[in-house]
Amino acid sequence: MTYRPAAAAETLALLRPLADQVVVALDDRVEPGAETVLAAVADSVIRYPYAEPVERPWAWLHEQCEGEWVLTIDDDEIPSTALLDALPALTGARDVTHYLLPCFWLYPAPGRWLAARPWWPEFHVRLVLNDERVRWFPGRMHIPIAASGPGRYLEAGFYHADLLLGTEEDRARKAARYERLLPGRRVAGRPLNGAYYLPERVEAPTRAVPEEDRAAVARVVEALRAPTPAGDVRARVATREEIDRRWAGRGLSGYDARLTLAEPVPVVRAGTGETLLVRVENLGADTWPWAGGGAPEVTIGTRWLGDGVREGVRTPLPAPLGPGAAELVPVALDVPAETGRYTLVLDLVHEHVRWFGRDARAEVEVVARRLVAVADPGSLDELVSVLEGLSPEEEPVVLTPRPEELGRAFAGLIRGVPDGLEQRPAAPLLVAGYRRALAGVERLVVPAGLLAGGRRLPLLAAVLAAQSLRVPASSSAGSPVGAAAVLRRRDERPHPHADDHRSIV
Repeated sequence: MTYRPAAAAETLALLRPLADQVVVALDDRVEPGAETVLAAVADSVIRYPYAEPVERPWAWLHEQCEGEWVLTIDDDEIPSTALLDALPALTGARDVTHYLLPCFWLYPAPGRWLAARPWWPEFHVRLVLNDERVRWFPGRMHIPIAASGPGRYLEAGFYHADLLLGTEEDRARKAARYERLLPGRRVAGRPLNGAYYLPERVEAPTRAVPEEDRAAVARVVEALRAPTPAGDVRARVATREEIDRRWAGRGLSGYDARLTLAEPVPVVRAGTGETLLVRVENLGADTWPWAGGGAPEVTIGTRWLGDGVREGVRTPLPAPLGPGAAELVPVALDVPAETGRYTLVLDLVHEHVRWFGRDARAEVEVVARRLVAVADPGSLDELVSVLEGLSPEEEPVVLTPRPEELGRAFAGLIRGVPDGLEQRPAAPLLVAGYRRALAGVERLVVPAGLLAGGRRLPLLAAVLAAQSLRVPASSSAGSPVGAAAVLRRRDERPHPHADDHRSIV
């Protein structure tokens, strides 16, 4: 994009030998005939109506490109010699979807660049596969394009001459205008726009532009400062509607949609996570982006109506959803912690704007969880065997002094008691720790191997805590387990304090 076509022509002359296609969007505020200077370097020049934000035409501009890869560069940017040399190999890669190019801010003269934050290091997604499945345009100021999939950060990049094009007063006005468009952002301890555009207000080190790049940088900077010559060439003119059809910040023209439950509501247990399969239909005229596709951001929201209203989590769309299309979406449910009867309301949300008001509803009975505590026998194989013996409705809570180790083996399954119970010095603290872990469980299961082993004190604490909470304890074979059984020696001789375990605690 350019409103300084003479400078753009100088930059594009560097890229022309490497490019299969060059497309220029010319700001319509430029005098007619200014496009003539671009005729020798561009395959296509299209005048477009300028409107804030400056990134507004990026999606439309990429749509004009036919190549496998697209490199985007502005009229005040100059590719380095290293980047020009690397481009053929970069676009021949098959293991990445995008590259992030370093930006070198020129200041205070064309031969120097700022080598301190926030100007350095700074990387921009600029070279991407021309594939809507891996690149999108978020519609956020200063973030014109984003990409998914593997990408590389390059050492070869481009120079940015913006700080050389006006006085400090000019740049202060620009920073203030940008601040109104994107308020409150900060970088390097300062307001973002002021930090970038007013480098004279701090002491920042600079580095020299390499010798091989200085002539090209000087030519572009000179062209940026020179008046634009006019000629006889006239470019095609794009309309506002053509530009904004792909702009993420355009909003939505309507909220017509349909949500349908694609399965019966499953049994849901209090305080757990669940999913519900929902069919989402777009009955409007706009395409709704997928989760990473930028604005307008459309998600599926949930609300639980019971004794009041509880708003739940949002679920993004898994793929773009165009007009007239439908998608199956597993909608996330964060089930209320209290049991009872609820009305589950599902509706689409235009984030930061409104609910669609096209909800689907279902009556849901939230039942109590069935938690079963299992004492860690110290053997992973035996623990797995005990867990496999639980009924499908029972959720295990493993009492273990090694939560990190077991957490790696049972990701999301283990709820360990912190601080390593075996190392705690006092039995009452052991009992207190186990009481927290045993709260709300139906029963305590003691693996047979643990009963036969020598780790008696932690097990005694668990059993005593269970008894105090009236939680029945049994071995993995099903026989009841009490403090006396824990204290019994392997040779079955009774422990002298078996009948007086309170004194041990």
